[in-house]
Amino acid sequence: MKASISSAVGRAIYIFVLYFVAHGITSLFVFPAQTYLLGTTSFFASLIYLPHGVRILSTWLFGWRAILPLFVAEYTSQVFFLPEDALATIRPDLIVSSLIGAVSGFLAFTVLHFAGGNFSFGKSSKASWTLLLVAGGIASAFNSIGQSILYSDSIAAADLALVLVIYALGDLLGLFICMLLMMKVFQWVR
Repeated sequence: MKASISSAVGRAIYIFVLYFVAHGITSLFVFPAQTYLLGTTSFFASLIYLPHGVRILSTWLFGWRAILPLFVAEYTSQVFFLPEDALATIRPDLIVSSLIGAVSGFLAFTVLHFAGGNFSFGKSSKASWTLLLVAGGIASAFNSIGQSILYSDSIAAADLALVLVIYALGDLLGLFICMLLMMKVFQWVR
């Protein structure tokens, strides 16, 4: 029992730190560059959203046990990294928003499971990169639609399609970059 509690705490800390760092990189470097190059479309979506990669890979490795640490990391990252004006806009719905993000990966893998996808949470060290990207795409759809509905009052109707495209592109690029980094880390560790 004691070992399972310590492994659960370790897993939660691991997920939290990776998510927090990924969110920090996105907030401090990616989003300012995006704003400089493309102007301000929305503070809701980033063209390279690294935390989505952490979401998908954590869920692939740990299944439902990743949801709570992802939720806490999402909430904390938003509070810590968002500018005060953006935070003031989303604060009333931040708990729901964080929950949508935290469960999106698990929902995507569940859909794939019922569609006949072959994966086991944390039981195989061999990743199907295609399956992970498909899961990331499905999770991105769940997340972007959920967030867009939640914040529909803050997203101009004319910008909605662009925000959804930026969500999808940013999530998939973030996942792809995280997968490449994971591959390099595994090669280095060997």
